[in-house]
Parts: sequence; structure tokens; C-alpha cells
Amino acid sequence: MSFKFINGIGPTPKAIKKAVVVKKASPSKKPSVSVKPTVKSKVNLSYQDCLMRLCNNIKTDYNLFISDPQMQKNFADNISIKYGRKFQKIICKGSVWGFVAKDDGVHKGIPYVQGDVFKPASWSAPAKHVRGSIWDKNIDWYKWTGPNYRWVNKF
Repeated sequence: MSFKFINGIGPTPKAIKKAVVVKKASPSKKPSVSVKPTVKSKVNLSYQDCLMRLCNNIKTDYNLFISDPQMQKNFADNISIKYGRKFQKIICKGSVWGFVAKDDGVHKGIPYVQGDVFKPASWSAPAKHVRGSIWDKNIDWYKWTGPNYRWVNKF
């Protein structure tokens, strides 16, 4: 291969390396991910009870923000939960408030446990990082507008 570019400079020859064939893992083998609970101050309630407690606390936080009883009733009537395959979607007045994990798993390469709460990235997908947990006794990691930006586990 000898050729030259328009300006007269030619490519410098380099040693050609053989292609290395890498064997892929069989699709039946899944990587094992050890998932540890992220919250030590866990409440002794069922998953559904904690989910309802989260919805009630969202309503309470909104009631502290707005004093008009008609608006409070309208907000409380428009909170719903849509059940999906991996996550429960909490919807407030036609907008997604957040997502709650149904089971342990991995989302976008990051492990999560049941009850972890994600901020919405879009109408149908949660954001990458965990923002809180429904098992946590503290309720300072979210507002009525949605989960806070990042939840730092201090345990």
C-alpha cells in the first residue's frame, strides 16, 4: 500500500495486529449482584402500608403548604398509584411524583432494594439514582412536589 495524499504526505506503515477474539459469556449466566438494604431505621409495616403512608405524608406536606381547603381536597383526590412491572408510579394531579421499586434489582447499572424511591426522568421511566426509601422513618427526603434531588444515606 503505497499512496500519498494531495499535500505529498503518506501514511506511516504500522505493524498489523491480529484481531483478538473474546468469548462472550453464555446468556444463561447472569451476573450476581449483592444488594444490601440502604436503610437501618426501618419501620415494621408491610410494603403496601408504607406506600400508603408515603401518599398520606405527601398530602400532609401539601396541606402545610396550601391553606385553602378546596385546593387541599382537590390535591388529595388526585393522588393515585399505577402498578407496573418493576416500579409503582405515584401520580399527583396528572404529573408523575416518583417511582417506588417493587422488588430488589438493578436499574441503569445501580442496584436498588424494594421500597427505594426514584425521581421521574420521564412519564414512564425513573431517574438513575435512589432518592429515598419508603421504609425510612424520616420523611425529610421528599416534599409534595417530589423526591429531593439526592438522598444521602448517613448510616
